[in-house]
Amino acid sequence: VTYLPRLPWLVPSIVLSVAGWLWHRPSLWANLLAFLLVLGPVMEFRAPWLADTRPGPRAPANAPALKLVSANVQGYKPDFPATLEEIARFRPDVVVIQEARGENPLLVRFFPDWQRVHLDYYWVGSRYPLKLKHICQTAAFNRVAGIIVEIETPEGPIAVANIH
Repeated sequence: VTYLPRLPWLVPSIVLSVAGWLWHRPSLWANLLAFLLVLGPVMEFRAPWLADTRPGPRAPANAPALKLVSANVQGYKPDFPATLEEIARFRPDVVVIQEARGENPLLVRFFPDWQRVHLDYYWVGSRYPLKLKHICQTAAFNRVAGIIVEIETPEGPIAVANIH
């Protein structure tokens, strides 16, 4: 339900508001209240007519592109080979994987000449040299919450965080 479109949830209150206006005006307030409840807490005030349509910042036209793919592989299940094939179709420069418990030989097969860092549940692979810069620990859960690597791209170093 979290990922379903929420706009259709407004339809019943709109239809019933029109019907209330035409046939039973005392019920109009309840339908308008339902409309506001759906628009507010359910849709978090995100509707097409409330969207910010201003263009965001753009990279310069001559800026180099770095293609990064991130995936939660859920312990290499249910179909890890299909997941890797899908990732490979994008021809990424960097792959960031979460829930990569233990070693999996398919990672070496799909990314044979890549630099790799694998720590706990986090795996980062890169066409470019990379090194582990920081391990993010959480005291609350007493575990690694992510890693930060530095990738030496042709345009200079960049930091990439792999956080679950």
